[in-house]
Amino acid sequence: MDDLTYDNLIDKFLEAFPELKETAAATTEKWRSEPDGEPLRYVFTAYVINRVLFNELATMKKPDFLKRIFQFFERMASSSDAEVKDLLAYGTLEHLGDDETILKNARNLMGVNTLLLSYE
Repeated sequence: MDDLTYDNLIDKFLEAFPELKETAAATTEKWRSEPDGEPLRYVFTAYVINRVLFNELATMKKPDFLKRIFQFFERMASSSDAEVKDLLAYGTLEHLGDDETILKNARNLMGVNTLLLSYE
């Protein structure tokens, strides 16, 4: 599997989660960065990834989806690109602690590198 970079992250995420392409397109259309037209990565994380993730962690109704997303997070946590790790740490992981149940459910799904990053 190729390394995730800050530049390819959104494309790689949508390749892994094609079921979220429509949501991503509708949600991020108004938040495009200049000049490349790409959605801002932190906005994408907040409005696409986190919204779905936090809802699913609260209900635990889609365990297969959650397993897949945490496998993707493990790829992010293992990336050689520091910006990818920062995006995961500050864009998603630090917000998991806002709800004790969500944090507990998330920690049970985290891989080693994601778990380590969540404690930093």
